[in-house]
Amino acid sequence: MLIRYDDQSQLSKFTILCNTGDSGLFSNIEVNSKRGLPQVMVCPGTSRPALIVGGGPSLADTLDDIRKMKDAGSHVFALNNAAKYLFENGILPDYQIVLDPRPHNVEFVSNRWADEVLLASQCDPSLFDKCAEIGYTARIWHPFIEGAEKYIGEPDPLMIGG
Repeated sequence: MLIRYDDQSQLSKFTILCNTGDSGLFSNIEVNSKRGLPQVMVCPGTSRPALIVGGGPSLADTLDDIRKMKDAGSHVFALNNAAKYLFENGILPDYQIVLDPRPHNVEFVSNRWADEVLLASQCDPSLFDKCAEIGYTARIWHPFIEGAEKYIGEPDPLMIGG
């Protein structure tokens, strides 16, 4: 991955570290990419605001603001278990996004907490299985990880960095 510092023209390379080993990560990508799920795609731009909601101590203090913005037409993207918290507080997120590949995160998709879940191909296969079991609409997306494209099995896959 390349990163740019400030306005400097020099690019530096750095390594992404994950909380699982590369072999498990790439194995997950390969297995999940063969599921035939619809993929997250590039969409035309919109003036509709998007809220990206993560879990944290300030979330409880911002529920009223999130609710007002959602009611006014904002898209709500909830990360991990923030989707459950929003749902339990009367806010249905448009999307739940999960990237973490650890198997115990299957609890994040134990219920349909949002309209749709966007699962990274590196997630543990049990998350995909649970979504299929409970009828939770899922899309797959591919995080930009050097070397991952050879496990995805399609030419020029859309890979999302960050």
